[in-house]
Amino acid sequence: MRVDKLFAKHRQELTEAKPSVSKPALDELSPDQIARAKQAYLHHLLDEDEEVRLDGFYDPEEPSEELSYDPQPTFEERQADVANMDEVTHANLARGKRDAFFLSEAEEVLTWDGIEL
Repeated sequence: MRVDKLFAKHRQELTEAKPSVSKPALDELSPDQIARAKQAYLHHLLDEDEEVRLDGFYDPEEPSEELSYDPQPTFEERQADVANMDEVTHANLARGKRDAFFLSEAEEVLTWDGIEL
């Protein structure tokens, strides 16, 4: 919920900061535009993953490790989450389905600095 609120606040700030003149919608993206958006998104995912790793993982076998108020997953839980997300994504892709989460991610990426499509 905290992340959703931060994204909503950020989107609001972007809306307020941008001039009211909007660009016409594109019918399709060029290969260069797709590559640039993909590269930006992958960098974002790597940065996000680095933050998770720097925060550390909970190790139930470590006797000195205390539980925190902000629960941390174990490494195995993180791996399982990623594997489950990959499985769902691959199944949706094979069926030609569009996931609402990834559509919203794509729409957001296309507004980032340097992409702005």
